[in-house]
Amino acid sequence: MPDYDANSAAVQFVDALVDVGAQLATILHHMATYPSPDAEESPTDVLRRLLGEIFDEELRHQPGELVITADVLSTAATAIEENLFLVPPPADPPV
Repeated sequence: MPDYDANSAAVQFVDALVDVGAQLATILHHMATYPSPDAEESPTDVLRRLLGEIFDEELRHQPGELVITADVLSTAATAIEENLFLVPPPADPPV
């Protein structure tokens, strides 16, 4: 395994990715735990719509950067999918 360099671009990217992932996981968990009784969309679709509205407003002057960022995130998602696996829980979980 290569030496860990806390200042590398990859580590900075991973830190940002984990921070955003944690935020999104917390929001989605809350939305799934406490759904609106009149919700017509899934929590994922609601979050996707809300984030789209936020980013359309906040980052509207940076469309090129958003396209590049989307490509980088897509590449990261593929790398995660291909390299990280969830270990199934034990058949008899400890009590």
